[in-house]
Amino acid sequence: MDEKWKDFILCAAGGWFGLHKFREGETVWGVCYLLTVGLLLTGWLRDCYDYFQVAKGLQPPIPKRVKRALRAVGDPALPLPVYDPGPVLLAEGEKCHFSARAKRRVESAQAETQGAPQVFLRGMLVITDQRAVFAASRGGFDVKLEAIEKLDCASRYFFLQTREERYALKCREARYAWQTLQRILHERGEEGKTAQEI
Repeated sequence: MDEKWKDFILCAAGGWFGLHKFREGETVWGVCYLLTVGLLLTGWLRDCYDYFQVAKGLQPPIPKRVKRALRAVGDPALPLPVYDPGPVLLAEGEKCHFSARAKRRVESAQAETQGAPQVFLRGMLVITDQRAVFAASRGGFDVKLEAIEKLDCASRYFFLQTREERYALKCREARYAWQTLQRILHERGEEGKTAQEI
């Protein structure tokens, strides 16, 4: 049986008391699930849905070693992890330090005036040591790190501000994307562009 399906079965069978969280090394969340019966079953149901999506191949899995590496992003003594950039072609010597599926929130004049629902464009967020890229069939962007004026992070949103535009991206790993880009800018001597996490 595939490892992804085993993870889903483990979550479905024992997730209500945090078994899958303990297995991932997230002890604090495991205890929270144990004491609150899977955060009143809603957290458990959401995790079951996420694991099912991963098992069906609809979402790329986040390997445990990647989660640990992303937690280490804040430690300047450790090198930044290097990942497969997915659909983005890298220049000679360019390294990808973050890659995840994301949705770009697009603001429109109609949405602001008429209260229309927000529009999200699906794609892949890739952060390298030279640029931040949102690869998508439409609404994609490729921003050099020098052009970034400000970074913000709030819950599952990651914000990039350039002189011309503000990009709002929604992804599960928004905080890690923010930390990775913040560290890259810090190492390049451009730390004044970063903002505190909201």
